[in-house]
Amino acid sequence: SDGFEFKNKTRIQSYHVCLKKIAETGEFAYDLGFNILDVFQWSNGRPLSMVGMILLDQFDLPNRMELNQSRMRNFLEKVEDGYDARNPYHNSTHGADVTQRFATLI
Repeated sequence: SDGFEFKNKTRIQSYHVCLKKIAETGEFAYDLGFNILDVFQWSNGRPLSMVGMILLDQFDLPNRMELNQSRMRNFLEKVEDGYDARNPYHNSTHGADVTQRFATLI
């Protein structure tokens, strides 16, 4: 899959950096030892939306479920924007970690 479409050039660059770095580590969706803080750095502070989009791609859900990629991207970004970055625990990095860990179970 070519991945999600972005209007923001910084986000598309971050997405491709994340894909490249994750490819170097292997199938991260199934890796319990994956360090979510790496995705925070690779994604310029947008770990939840990046992890969500990458997992959707890895499971081929946009095609299998006929999901509109633009709407899914917007949804994930809105969810991430709803987190309070000042919260030291329940923030978007924690949300990305929970999302990735859940993917290891399915």
